[in-house]
Amino acid sequence: MAGAYDRARHRAGPHVDALLRDQRNWLGERNKAAISDAGRAANVYRNRIEFLDKIFQDKELPSPLLAAIQAFVEAHPAASAGRGYVISGWGGIGGGGDAFTMAEESPVQDAKSLPFRLEDVRELITFPDSADDYRTLALLRAQRLGGVYSESGTMHSVSWRLFSWDGHAVKGVVLPDAFSDTEWTNLGALVEHQGIAYALSYYDAPLDRSVLTAQAFVGGQWGDDVQLELHYDVHFQPSRSYCSETNCTALEAFAEKFVRQFDKTQDVSPLIAGLSKDDRERYRDMLGRDKSLTSLPTFEGKTHFADAAVYRSFGSDSAFFPVHWQGQLLLGRVGNASLGWRESEDLLLGIWCWNGKAFEPVLGMVTGKVRGGFLLSAWSMESSEAEGGGEN
Repeated sequence: MAGAYDRARHRAGPHVDALLRDQRNWLGERNKAAISDAGRAANVYRNRIEFLDKIFQDKELPSPLLAAIQAFVEAHPAASAGRGYVISGWGGIGGGGDAFTMAEESPVQDAKSLPFRLEDVRELITFPDSADDYRTLALLRAQRLGGVYSESGTMHSVSWRLFSWDGHAVKGVVLPDAFSDTEWTNLGALVEHQGIAYALSYYDAPLDRSVLTAQAFVGGQWGDDVQLELHYDVHFQPSRSYCSETNCTALEAFAEKFVRQFDKTQDVSPLIAGLSKDDRERYRDMLGRDKSLTSLPTFEGKTHFADAAVYRSFGSDSAFFPVHWQGQLLLGRVGNASLGWRESEDLLLGIWCWNGKAFEPVLGMVTGKVRGGFLLSAWSMESSEAEGGGEN
């Protein structure tokens, strides 16, 4: 990996500072992966080496659509800034007609003025029955290609069925690889660029990058899937906190500094290593107490910022740590914010005091992270066979 980075740095030219910032973003991801799962860390390294080997190679993108998206993002570096896919979405990468045009979409039940009989489409494509499903019809009229997608379940999984038409007759079209795995962080769409229909999927997590996969539909067949990986700056927002003490300024400053350090290292061991023998015993005793400290302290509803936050629970990779403060040994917890199985990249920090009977909240802090401007991009071509049209 060090060799791949060094080679990329020599090719970077005026982008060397952007490459350094991107590498620092990656180090935080590497540290988190290494702590949670060694196998996952190995995969993070492999992906990074592949990315570094591809950037700054001055190769022409084999997909005209992805080349247009890359040019648009480079010309509008803040277009995809924000909280990730929720804000950037298709418009943030030129889906408003700047780089490509989205298919015409409407709820299936509201579809009007169709060039085919909707009943024929209903007979051709089927979805598993689910009360949670809602279905949308997507049409590229000039290319005579359409699809119906269904979103369902707690993961907002997206299932596509595709068809084409000739006159009033409709027939099924096989799904492209780009639509093989679409869910809430991996969004798929039918789009048009330079008169050609494409299947385009958009994986937009974590915050520091997006991966786009495109396949052209030409002559009733899907071409090879081509991927473009876009990287972005990531910034902390000012922390929001609430404290039970009279003067919280110093404690809040300590907490914010610690949160940012933890984001880089995922390491609380220096605080544990610095404990005396007696404090280490007291810390272990607190850890053995009530384990209900799973969410950000709310201080009986006084923390309005926490009440408004959807993600208020600590994620699976959070960590407890000791806090020495004004002669007391307190218990802290830090980690990504979560809601059930979903985790955001915002960081939560809570500090509690053990009063001999229960834990009392001392401080709660939310430190948000947002995507900034465009940094780097690389592309990779998947070795998939072109697929012919057929019934699905």
